[in-house]
Amino acid sequence: MTDSNWHNDYIKKVKNMSGYQLHYVINDCKEALAANPKMYTDKWNQYLDEILYCQEEIKRRQNGGR
Repeated sequence: MTDSNWHNDYIKKVKNMSGYQLHYVINDCKEALAANPKMYTDKWNQYLDEILYCQEEIKRRQNGGR
């Protein structure tokens, strides 16, 4: 899977997550980043992307799904 496919697939995935799951992923990623503050790797960027996509999905739902 290419990097852009991962992003597209993850964006689709979050649309099917419950609100609880979205918040869980956000908190889990934040904890992983805090535990490894100097871990500037592809995984670090993936955690940031996961947080962003989950937050965007929460915002989309709060705006009526737009």
